[in-house]
Amino acid sequence: MPDINKVRVRYGQVNREYGLRLATTASDDDGPIWMVNLMSYREKADYADGREAEYSGRDADDRYAPLGPLKAIGAQPVFLADVDTQFLDDTTSARRCARGADVPAADARVAQAQLRP
Repeated sequence: MPDINKVRVRYGQVNREYGLRLATTASDDDGPIWMVNLMSYREKADYADGREAEYSGRDADDRYAPLGPLKAIGAQPVFLADVDTQFLDDTTSARRCARGADVPAADARVAQAQLRP
């Protein structure tokens, strides 16, 4: 498992305390959770390694779509939706979307993190 204190994220904010709790909760004390991602995209995909992309950030995210890793741990997507209006910081954009998944216990979430490219 990657060291949560050394992971560099170029977007969003990582709640390290919550991530550590997800990764270290004993199986007997854990249960399934719902995970929700609220996303906003760049006009053009931007990769940390500097490679060029001729597609949008949304298209890049759709290419990643971790359906295989989710299925491998027994999770399943429960909703995918574009966001028309954001009531806080209302900067309406067709590039925003919400995705959610029903995810099993911590053991499976840790396995999913290890499956990511």
